[in-house]
Amino acid sequence: MPHPRLRAVLAALGAGALVLGLAAPADAAEPVGTVRGVLQDEAGGLLVRDESVILVSLYRDDELETPALTMQLGTGDLGEFELTDVPAGRYAVKFAPVPGWNPWRVGEWWGDTRRAAERAFIEVTDGGVVELEARLSSTVRLRGTVTGRQLAFPVAKSSITVAVTSGDAELDDWLPWRSTTIRLGESYSFNVIPGTYDLSFADTTGAHSPLTVGDVVATSPSTTTDVALQAARASISGTWSLRTAEGIVPMRQGSVLLYKLSAGGAWVKQSATCAGSGTSSAFLLDCLSAGRYKLGFSHSGIVTGYWGGEDLDSATEIVLAKNQTFAGIDAVVDAHAELTGVIGVRAEGTFYPSAGVGFDVWRRTAAGFVPVPGAVEGYTVWGETGGAGEFYGYLAPGRYVLRFDPGHGPSMYYGGAASFERATEISVGPGEHLDLGTLALPSAMKVGRIAGDDRFATAVAVSKKLVPSGGRAPVVYLTNAFDFPDALAAAPAAMRAGGVVLPVSRDAIPAGVASELSRLRPSRVVVAGGTGAVSTAVVTAVRAILPDAAIVRLGGASRYQTADLIVRDAFGGEGSRHAILATGAAYPDALAAGPAAGHLDAPVILVDGARGLTRETKATIAKLGITDVYIAGGKGAVGADLESELRSLLGKGKVKRLAGSDRVFTAIEVNDAIFGSVDRGYVAGANGFADALAGAPLAGSHDAPLYLSAKTCINYWTLESLRFRNAAQLTLLGGTGVLGSSVAALRTCD
Repeated sequence: MPHPRLRAVLAALGAGALVLGLAAPADAAEPVGTVRGVLQDEAGGLLVRDESVILVSLYRDDELETPALTMQLGTGDLGEFELTDVPAGRYAVKFAPVPGWNPWRVGEWWGDTRRAAERAFIEVTDGGVVELEARLSSTVRLRGTVTGRQLAFPVAKSSITVAVTSGDAELDDWLPWRSTTIRLGESYSFNVIPGTYDLSFADTTGAHSPLTVGDVVATSPSTTTDVALQAARASISGTWSLRTAEGIVPMRQGSVLLYKLSAGGAWVKQSATCAGSGTSSAFLLDCLSAGRYKLGFSHSGIVTGYWGGEDLDSATEIVLAKNQTFAGIDAVVDAHAELTGVIGVRAEGTFYPSAGVGFDVWRRTAAGFVPVPGAVEGYTVWGETGGAGEFYGYLAPGRYVLRFDPGHGPSMYYGGAASFERATEISVGPGEHLDLGTLALPSAMKVGRIAGDDRFATAVAVSKKLVPSGGRAPVVYLTNAFDFPDALAAAPAAMRAGGVVLPVSRDAIPAGVASELSRLRPSRVVVAGGTGAVSTAVVTAVRAILPDAAIVRLGGASRYQTADLIVRDAFGGEGSRHAILATGAAYPDALAAGPAAGHLDAPVILVDGARGLTRETKATIAKLGITDVYIAGGKGAVGADLESELRSLLGKGKVKRLAGSDRVFTAIEVNDAIFGSVDRGYVAGANGFADALAGAPLAGSHDAPLYLSAKTCINYWTLESLRFRNAAQLTLLGGTGVLGSSVAALRTCD
């Protein structure tokens, strides 16, 4: 900071300077002059239109960027201009139309030139007047239309950039504008100085190849140069409309789904194309590579159809070559249908709405019913009025079966059925609103029983359920009714072939079983086990009953070899990704494994759990192409060493053990791991094998789990597993001597 004495001196000096400035003589003022003149058109006429909006700028000495003075001629000035108080000096004068206001005139430097190096200078003197006169040339029009491969499609936004150049940047700077962006099919226009130009065209979407047209001579009054751009990618285009309940109307809220055939042979949905879009009348899928494609269509997010077919498999295939345009598709897209209703439970005559109920949907096709994941975007909600238990959903037009899933407890098909085959179909048309009314979910599972006087009669009763009257079984597996090992592998084998398991005694066929064989009329009979399990006398009796059937015995030197023969016979052709391994020394773990294996379309492989993997088992795993294995039972049944061998053979994450504290809980573990939501479940006695083995193919035919139970009560966690699977009905296998009335009443064990 300055010393106080110094501050006073500075202040005094400043004051002195101010006084001196005020006392300066008048003849010290800056010398100035005037520049004035008139601008005319090329013929010497007045500038009388909006084109008179022109800037007159003075640049001192060699300055080219920033003018010293500028004025703008207004529309009423008629080209006359005057700049006063111009500091004396040497100036270049530039006349330039105001950008965006005057495309009809071309500016110039004083001196009748557009090149800065050739500009003339004026001298402004004190009190002097410089008179100027200049004639500004008119521009000529350079125009044309840009077309391409899909002119008919009304592109939603501009995408074609057109630029013009004379090849001389200094001359180009005088042009009103040098580029513009238009839509395909529209016209471009430039105001240019008469001369020779190059035009360039670029599609910002990449749909067309860039194009340059050179040596275009622009003459008065206009020159037209139309261009047709060449495709740079393939595209698919066409028109579309919407089919509603009222008729066919312009499309609204629709989208096109594009699928491409992958190298692996699968139709894969493609992400958005670089310029794919649609309007109420047309659609365009742009920037495609060569390949094979199919089209689907959705309305408001619901897939309602495919071009040329009812589903993706049957849709018409479009084969695109490089840069090919596939046009002319005329698609009528179905509007989605809407479902509404109210769902809940009814107790003692009162209806209680339910929240959180989900939907499963199957659609009828030419190949039968197929699941439709996510087809119904429905849900139930709570509400004070008009909302409690209400649901809505959207569907493509067609015929459907609906299943309502409460999350915990029995599910229900529309129409009140507990199973798919008894469900009531619904039919919805384009844009239709279908109110399903008030639907009441069942409050508890229905319980039924399949039983006979003995194990043979129970097996026959199961067979009659599996193959109704008039039907025919493709194959029947005959097993020893009193010895379990050979039957454990036979049940999943029968499931794969859609066959039946029937028990016989070692040396005879009971009359009821013989009668059932005759009714079933199978074309093939498989005898499970050697002559020690099922004798030659039984085979002879079968030939007498079924003289035209092929009879095959599959029996090895041990139960494991027999099981291996059965597995290879049933699964060797197509193989299987999965397998369930269980001990062959006891039956409980393999009982629930049978229907679970059926759900996976997989075999049950019996092993000696106290030993390692045999050479035959390894060979079977390799032959069938098995990559994922479940072990049913604890380490006391299938040892840790065998499990370790499997992990080394298949990989650590490919082997999973499913085991509970006993046979009942092991069955729960198996079913919880392998089954999702089901229509029904089956229960067999935990202390026997005959009913479970005979019933396994029936459970498999319904894609249902099989549980084990004590005679006098059912395990609480068995019921919970069934509730979480949403089973609506439970079937007991065997009479009351195996599963008592308390089990039928679903009385849980303490």
